[in-house]
Amino acid sequence: METNASSSSLLFFDICTDFIYVGTRSGYKIFKTDPFTLEHADDTIGCRLLSSVPHTYFLAAVGEGRHPTESQRVVHIINVSKKKEIVSLPFMIPVLRLLTNKSRIAVVLESEIHIYDIHYVNFLKKIEFTAKNPKGIAAINSSGKNLLAYPGSADKGDIVLYDCSALQVINTNFFILQLNTFHS
Repeated sequence: METNASSSSLLFFDICTDFIYVGTRSGYKIFKTDPFTLEHADDTIGCRLLSSVPHTYFLAAVGEGRHPTESQRVVHIINVSKKKEIVSLPFMIPVLRLLTNKSRIAVVLESEIHIYDIHYVNFLKKIEFTAKNPKGIAAINSSGKNLLAYPGSADKGDIVLYDCSALQVINTNFFILQLNTFHS
């Protein structure tokens, strides 16, 4: 799922589960959309990044960074139905983006992406970039193939497609050829 890295506020909408997730410097709130009601609120961590795991009560959050308990270098995996943190994932540098789908969590740092299995929060793979990615540009699809896309270079506009199930880079020239053939 997509997140916004604004440090003052964040709005996240998850169509799959009919919830709206709102994170701000003062905490996060989860609203059910039908009927519109507040499901859960937590003011113990100011959020800079927030991402839900589709079809679960799991939430991934990164702190705003104003207090030691709100580190921008720690991902908190939270079970919101039990109101309990499942695990925290510490990193040496700030997390720039969180991406989730039904089976993976991708934590995007400036020079690497860490892939985790969502069911057991097991570390699976570290993808190291050849180019810096200071804005944390990356995307993961939420259905179908378990694909992750991220910049292949800082200046050319190259995109790397990564299969998060097989844990390997997809030959993008072959993939583009398949797409062109399909759309011809």
